[in-house]
Amino acid sequence: MDDRSDPDQAGLSPQERITRYLVLGGGGDPWRFLILPSAYRHRVGDDDMIHAVTHYLKLFDAGEGMTMVLGQASNAQLLEVGIVVWHGDLAIVHAMPARTQFLSFLR
Repeated sequence: MDDRSDPDQAGLSPQERITRYLVLGGGGDPWRFLILPSAYRHRVGDDDMIHAVTHYLKLFDAGEGMTMVLGQASNAQLLEVGIVVWHGDLAIVHAMPARTQFLSFLR
């Protein structure tokens, strides 16, 4: 995902790009994400991260260019997954069981 190759993405904030990508299924494989090493800190597996993002319940701006996604892992556990635009691609940088502070976003 590169602003230069997609004029429709030019000028959008990371939050807008991620939201557009998730909701509209951005070019190519709409669910292709890089998963950076920091995402494994809390031992959430790749399949559960991707499941939570592709079956998200809520997206919100977490600041500093990160979009937080609340979604369910394949076993229905609620996860928080942080996504950023990294070198033009969407990258998962954070994943863990959802903390109580994020549950209010589901209301």
